[in-house]
Amino acid sequence: MTLVATNVAARGLDINDPADVAKPAGVEAAEIINQISDSVISAFKAAAEDLLNTFGLSAVELLSKALAKAAGYSEIKSRSLLTSMENCVTPSLFRYLRTNNTKSKEVMRKTIKCPRQPLGSLQQCGFYVLRMMKDFVINEDSMRWLTSNCGGKTSYTKDEINEVRDEWAQYITEFMKST
Repeated sequence: MTLVATNVAARGLDINDPADVAKPAGVEAAEIINQISDSVISAFKAAAEDLLNTFGLSAVELLSKALAKAAGYSEIKSRSLLTSMENCVTPSLFRYLRTNNTKSKEVMRKTIKCPRQPLGSLQQCGFYVLRMMKDFVINEDSMRWLTSNCGGKTSYTKDEINEVRDEWAQYITEFMKST
């Protein structure tokens, strides 16, 4: 997660190259693939050889595609990191930087290591984000918590995710009763 952008003057606002955002997911997918038992190779070897012979891509290119799929990517698009809108930047940050004549050399880039959702649990993505938002908001010194890599927490437990899932369900239930 990148707090603030670099290269503001040259391209408006470049929070991150979308490929830079995907690279850590690829590394994590590679670590997971490395843990898979060799006993599965024989079951998938014919399909792998067929891919090599059919599509005209190198083994590295095909493995790159497999890692992308394992990490949840089918293509890389430029998106706002806050709204996920394609080909957009975060307007309020852009407006702030533009109105304050911020030069690209003045903008600091800080990468934060936040709790990461385990690969293969994409169905919980929204609840993972909600949990981190909750932790950020309820922390007495939110910016210090964030810049200390989210208090050093690397992932959330199932109970922590279930807590925000239950709170969300309760909120939605109350909201639906009031409408």
